[in-house]
Amino acid sequence: MENRYYRVPKNSSRTCPQGGVTIAFVGGDRAGTSTIATAIAEWLAEEVAVVPVAAAERVPARAWRARSQGKIVIVDGWPHTEARRPDVVVQLRGRDGVAAARVVTVDADRPLEHVLSDVKHAVWESI
Repeated sequence: MENRYYRVPKNSSRTCPQGGVTIAFVGGDRAGTSTIATAIAEWLAEEVAVVPVAAAERVPARAWRARSQGKIVIVDGWPHTEARRPDVVVQLRGRDGVAAARVVTVDADRPLEHVLSDVKHAVWESI
């Protein structure tokens, strides 16, 4: 679906009835977390409201508000200083130290299509 005025993809305003979800993408240097996080955010934006966030030292308060409103929050990276934990962590090439309700490890050395397929499956099960 496309926004007819700006010719850009239209984001959904639908929220998850069971509540929002925070999904963090973590991995080592050059693991492709930004690429995967962007692709997943674009994929989900057609169906539900998505808030993409680039984590710095902390996850912004607007992201936690969006989660409480039933939106999906996609975080590229997860700061170790963050007191709260994400609902789902997608690890690319394994990185320890981020506690979550669910951790999904994906081998990022495979072709991008296979990695995206695995991540989409894991994210969809978590929503």
